[in-house]
Amino acid sequence: MAAATLGRSLTERGQTDTIVLATGTGRPEAPLPDCTRFAGPGTALHMAACHAPRIAEALLERGLPPHTQIEIAVDISKPTERLIETRLDALAQTVDSNAIDGCAILLITWPFAAQQQIVSAA
Repeated sequence: MAAATLGRSLTERGQTDTIVLATGTGRPEAPLPDCTRFAGPGTALHMAACHAPRIAEALLERGLPPHTQIEIAVDISKPTERLIETRLDALAQTVDSNAIDGCAILLITWPFAAQQQIVSAA
């Protein structure tokens, strides 16, 4: 529903031919879920706002550029619905400054050049 609300597809010919849907949360005391290990060209992380700093750090470590655009879809289909755009390097600050703490999906589209770097490094 988040992509429909944004009015865009989760794939884009020549850019993203894979969609990964993963949870970005777990119990507060648990380690970060494998969401960043599975992240790929098109990634939707469900319920990930509470771990935004850890997710951003893990994605940067995987080689995703700091300027990567991320869309945060908050409370989709509710009266409190919000769509917020940010960059990977500002993700944690954006989540904090917008008081995002509940139903949120992070939509991440990896830049094509970053996809190629990660594939060739593997």
